[in-house]
Amino acid sequence: MATAFVVLAVGLVALMLAGPRFGWNTHAVLSGSMEPALPVGGVIVTHAVPVKEIAVGDIVTLRSGDNLVTHRVVEILHKEGDPKPWLRTKGDANQEPDANLLSPNGDRVPKMVLCIPEIGKFSTVTKNKAIFPFLVGIPALLLLAVCTREIWQGVKEVRGKRSLAMNKAQGKE
Repeated sequence: MATAFVVLAVGLVALMLAGPRFGWNTHAVLSGSMEPALPVGGVIVTHAVPVKEIAVGDIVTLRSGDNLVTHRVVEILHKEGDPKPWLRTKGDANQEPDANLLSPNGDRVPKMVLCIPEIGKFSTVTKNKAIFPFLVGIPALLLLAVCTREIWQGVKEVRGKRSLAMNKAQGKE
């Protein structure tokens, strides 16, 4: 179980660091508008796909004003004279579709691939500027202490061997 958790944690960190270069992103689920499909506190993984591959029923992440919105596509509209499609989205837990039609910036759209429940609670905590130094600082200090101890033990061992060799060379055994 612990191994699976470590593998999952390392995979998520790798995805968060290297993923965006390849169209993969992660986002914490902050509201209940998509429950039960996307529970609050979960993390979603999205992959940027061509706009033409988006279909009704897909869950996409788009910018609406200053916010990122992750909702299900309920309708795809084409406005006359506009080559881009416009998406009507709706949260699964909402009664009505979103008020604004959304259009992707560019030719790719982040489409939800996976949701991992509960992990987002940790990612939300790590964004707190008061807590983050402790999350990084305490493990860093522990690692420094362990490394310093190992180095000191190695130095003592080398000194002991050197002293023994010098005593043998001087015939003092």
